[in-house]
Amino acid sequence: MQHIKLRIPFDLGTYEEPFMEFPRKVPFILEYDDKELLIREKITRNIRTYLKKYYEKGGYGSTPLGQGDYGKRQGDELFDVISGMLTEESKNIHDMNFLEIGSSYGYLLYLLKQHGARDVLGVEPGDEGVIGGKKYGVPFIQDFFPTKRLTRKFDCILSHAVLEHVEKPDEFVSEIYDTLAGGGCTFIAVPDSEKKMLVGDPSVLTHQHVNYFTKYSLQILLQRIGFSRIKVWSSDKRSILYGWGVKAADGRRIPNETATGDHDGEIFSAFDRNVKKNISSIQKLLTEREKRGRTVGLYAPSIVLDGLLSFSKEPRLFDTDEMKHGRFMAGFKNRIESPLNLVDHPVDVLFIAPVDYDTEIRSYLKSILPHTEKTEIISLKKIYEENSGVRYAVGSVA
Repeated sequence: MQHIKLRIPFDLGTYEEPFMEFPRKVPFILEYDDKELLIREKITRNIRTYLKKYYEKGGYGSTPLGQGDYGKRQGDELFDVISGMLTEESKNIHDMNFLEIGSSYGYLLYLLKQHGARDVLGVEPGDEGVIGGKKYGVPFIQDFFPTKRLTRKFDCILSHAVLEHVEKPDEFVSEIYDTLAGGGCTFIAVPDSEKKMLVGDPSVLTHQHVNYFTKYSLQILLQRIGFSRIKVWSSDKRSILYGWGVKAADGRRIPNETATGDHDGEIFSAFDRNVKKNISSIQKLLTEREKRGRTVGLYAPSIVLDGLLSFSKEPRLFDTDEMKHGRFMAGFKNRIESPLNLVDHPVDVLFIAPVDYDTEIRSYLKSILPHTEKTEIISLKKIYEENSGVRYAVGSVA
């Protein structure tokens, strides 16, 4: 079994007050399981303890669906994809009941209800369901899936940004299969790790994600469980994978051929090689600029990136997502700022971190900054592409 050992920050959340409760760097072991054909994190007792504390604090690595402009855009995109697949399968929303696992505030269920779903239900262990239930008029069960409080079958079961957190994904997806009515369908959305791993983007890593799916490994998982009419594809807007499967009308599991090949093993090796090159390149640029007394800003950075780099002075942080403005990234003392602050108070050097939105961000900065030549803008996407020899094409990338 191949593995990579790093030390990275644990927490990806944002908070109203500075949050320093976790160690600055925590051991992280990434491994490739050649039996399950899956890239995953090796979870230790300490990591489980930190995870429990993290979820109790309500930390969010990304904005929940429906929250703010960014969260609303993501939720709307998911609804469009789901409704398109239902049409492709000749299914009518009006005839169906939907269950969403890890439904957060319930925005996706709200959209389905607005478009005529016969019935909707969310399963959410946090308090978001209680809040969202009042806001959107959606019923919730406050519990983890699977739960004994589910007493009926469903025509469609949805899961967004959940399966990557589950230690035993086969058991989890098998429970989905058993909870579906005969002929029912499932839609699963998880981060698309393949493209980021190929270019060696360290932001793909997080202690909160146990599984690092590719189209290949998600396809194999759905096949192992026994789904039919399986479809797995990548979003053309951001690094996310969509998986679709249908339960046989008589409830039986469809036998599939045993998978062969080492697709994800090769991706794992590429990531091991390229992530080291990328961190070295970024650190070199950063050190050169800081030695010249230049001020540094990070645009929508992953805290993992910060944990792998060394700064002489804490950088300023910027993000397009208005829900994060004025909040703190765990481990930082500077608040996250609106990019509009750069107009009157620019930095000398600004590193653009998200590879999915690189082109969009740079275009936006050009439109709001009257004198862009005063700020050196460095695209991490370009560094990753040069070091890996792979072009990263997804989302807003031109």
